[in-house]
Order: sequence, then C-alpha cells, then structure tokens
Amino acid sequence: MRAPRFALLLLATLIPLLPVQAMKNEDLIKMKEAGMSEDTIVYAMGVHPAEYDASPDALIALKKAGLSDIVILKLISLQPGAKRPAASEETPAPAPEAKSVPAAPRPAAEPTPTPAPTSEPARPATAPPTTA
Repeated sequence: MRAPRFALLLLATLIPLLPVQAMKNEDLIKMKEAGMSEDTIVYAMGVHPAEYDASPDALIALKKAGLSDIVILKLISLQPGAKRPAASEETPAPAPEAKSVPAAPRPAAEPTPTPAPTSEPARPATAPPTTA
C-alpha cells in the first residue's frame, strides 16, 4: 500500500517541474482554425507562458488568419515592456456639462373657487331631461 502512495506523491511533486511550452502566434491561429471562441483564446493567452511576435507583419498575418482585434490587442498587451494606455487615452473625456440656468420661480397656485350652492337639486349631467 505504501508503494502506490509514494508513486502518487512523487508524480504530484514532479508534474509542476515539467516544462510548459510557450504559446506562439501559430498556436493562436491553430486555436482559431479549430473553432475556439475569442473568449477561450484570450483566456488561454492569459494563463499560458507566451513568446508572441508582435511585429507589424506578424499582426497582419494574425488578422488575415481571422483573429479578432481583441485577440490581437491581448497579444500586444502581453509583450514585455508593454504599457497600458493612460486613463485619458483609454476612455474618451466626458462631455462638458451643460450650464444650468436657474428656473424662474413659479407663481403660487391660486385656489380653485367652490361653486355657490343653488336652491335647485343638482341633476347629473348625463341624465336626460324629464318631461311632464
């Protein structure tokens, strides 16, 4: 029983030491051709070591292979020394606020006059006139 446990422990210890092959531009094209979604490709780019070529010719080749701009931008952002755009470059500046002009004061509402009582009983407006 100890031998299988020892083998399992040894295997678990050695697996992280196995070399992981870095992803390259060609791997991205293969993933696209295999029908993987843009989200899957971008996620894989973020979790695997990479050796991408971000030269203009390489980026054009990726675009011609059908990779989206989002995948290409992710590749560029993973380059050593790549800096993220400043907040002012990343999002457009907010539109200037319209200057508000104070509203003119509203006149006080006048009370609605109450009709004076009459000596005749009120008839509904929809009732037809009575004939005698």
